[in-house]
Amino acid sequence: MTLATHFFDMPRFLATSPLFSGLSPDELTRIAKSSQIRSYAKGEMIFSLGEA
Repeated sequence: MTLATHFFDMPRFLATSPLFSGLSPDELTRIAKSSQIRSYAKGEMIFSLGEA
């Protein structure tokens, strides 16, 4: 865990999204624990059509 992710409240951030807003705090915490924060440069390919 980096310093930046240590101070970032991922469950709280997820709760602000309509996709996750109906989940319980425990569910949000479980999702957050399996998440990774990544940065991408403008125009960088994140995924390609057909990737699963």
